[in-house]
Amino acid sequence: MKLRAEGATVYQFEGGEPYLNTPDFVKEAMVRALEENKTRYAPSSGVPELRAAIADKLRSKNNIPAQAGEVMVMNGGMQGLFGAFQSVVNPGDEVLVFSPFWTPIKDLLAYSQGRAVLVSTNEARAQGLETTLARYTTDRTKAIYYNTPQNPSGVVFTKDEAQVVARFAQQRDLIVIADEAYEDLVYDGEHFSIASLPGMFERTITVFTLSKSYAMTGWRLGYTAAAEPWMTGLRKTTLYSSNGVSTPTQWAALAAFTTETDMLETNARTWSALRETCRRFLCFPRCVPY
Repeated sequence: MKLRAEGATVYQFEGGEPYLNTPDFVKEAMVRALEENKTRYAPSSGVPELRAAIADKLRSKNNIPAQAGEVMVMNGGMQGLFGAFQSVVNPGDEVLVFSPFWTPIKDLLAYSQGRAVLVSTNEARAQGLETTLARYTTDRTKAIYYNTPQNPSGVVFTKDEAQVVARFAQQRDLIVIADEAYEDLVYDGEHFSIASLPGMFERTITVFTLSKSYAMTGWRLGYTAAAEPWMTGLRKTTLYSSNGVSTPTQWAALAAFTTETDMLETNARTWSALRETCRRFLCFPRCVPY
């Protein structure tokens, strides 16, 4: 911000603001909700119909074995991450964070009086994830922050890499906080949810957002999937902070999950084309179009 104020050109790769607009069918669902007076308090965990639709999506698309009662609707991915760290991290705990990382993560951890231990993603991939994670692990290590696709680098962890991280977490009895905000912006390879692996749903809090996939950044709508005891912590942090998410916004989100459309595939092709334009004309070795 200081450089920009001085007139310098600053390129931000971590902001996550799609240039596409929110789909019309989502906006139309919001208007219908208002016209039908769906504006009263909703359960703090989320509208039941929306939680059920999200659980269906998690099972069919992410292979995460979540039921509706294991889903929380949140005010964006940020509230999901805040609740996750608050539910897991005690004062003095350490969390392994693959780096480079989304900048608010250190502050979210500090708010829980925990400490981020930075693990170079490049180093881990070159020298072995298990070996590298072990080198940074201490008796204070409580969790792993696992972001894929990674903001801001664009790294997409493979299924094999997820299996290594999962095995490490199980052997060390660690919790995984999986940030999958960019699950639909993958150009090379495929997105894989670590909570889908055997024995991992029980020790993983997975955080999603509609901000990127549906260009809904300003709607502030995300969701988390987790088992107990983490779900109790997530419920408490939501209830005693925001008491839930805007009711008409949730009905709009329901349309995002239940409307038959090829929007996500079309958008991915659009992003991919822009990415190639960046590579050809801007000479960036890797350009993830935020």
